Amino acid sequence: NHTTGFHTDGSWSSESLDYISLLCLKKAMSGGITQLISGYSVVDLLRQNHPHAFAVLSKPFYFHKRGGLAPNEAPVSEFPVVSYDPSADCLQLKFLRTWIDIGHEIMSQPLTTEQVAAIDLLESLIHSSGLLAEFFLERGDLILYNNHSALHNRTLFQDDPDPANKRHLVRFWMTARKE
Repeated sequence: NHTTGFHTDGSWSSESLDYISLLCLKKAMSGGITQLISGYSVVDLLRQNHPHAFAVLSKPFYFHKRGGLAPNEAPVSEFPVVSYDPSADCLQLKFLRTWIDIGHEIMSQPLTTEQVAAIDLLESLIHSSGLLAEFFLERGDLILYNNHSALHNRTLFQDDPDPANKRHLVRFWMTARKE
């Protein structure tokens, strides 16, 4: 029930999670606000005002894969945080700082000073840009967003002590059909 930090789902995976949907069956007793920010807006701020950080985030980072590996499969994957997918004509964000930190630790390649500064700047822009949308999901509410071009977070929440009244959201991961 802690805050998740802004991220994209499946950031460590080569599998495409194109859309995320959240359906609220029961809200938390308090907190648990869903926050979204447009990746296009944040990337535009980076590109226009911080081109060096944009360039750093456009190079590969190691992401921890979180287990569930096939035999002989590497425990990390490599992706840029920011890229553009010309085949889909869209921005491609992959971000969850924890998985990046652990991925670099596993590979015994600590993040460089430039990489840390670029990630810090990205997180600072997310929190200070005034572009954040917040939703307190009530029972029956459903949101749908593009996992490639939106970063999301959930704030700290407190559950009802009665297990029958605990927060319950259903998450759907959808992949767009590729022709």
